[in-house]
Amino acid sequence: MRTFDILLTLIAEISDIGSFPNDHEKIHRTFYELSKNPHFKKYFSEVLFSNELGYLFSDEIDSVINIFHLSGILGRPNPTYRENSINITLDDVKNDPITKSIYDEKYFRKFAANFKRMIQS
Repeated sequence: MRTFDILLTLIAEISDIGSFPNDHEKIHRTFYELSKNPHFKKYFSEVLFSNELGYLFSDEIDSVINIFHLSGILGRPNPTYRENSINITLDDVKNDPITKSIYDEKYFRKFAANFKRMIQS
């Protein structure tokens, strides 16, 4: 599973919240914490974390999030840029065989629910 497809499916799955904080450190810390769960390890097969910024950080995750911003999947509304608005829904990705296979995977919804809870707290 590619990180891009996993995060695309994740963002679509949590689209009901509308947005989440644009807190770089918290986003990466949340993904790091989730990567330690044995059921979720498969979602991080392409992801390496380092501490080069003074907190746990992944170049791969950062690249995908930047692509999402450039493509409009995520937005950062003016004037504060404090939130990542979610501009995609499950309906947008449900017919794609790759994202459908991720969504249908046994632990994916639990992974998404944990991300949603952790990023909002």
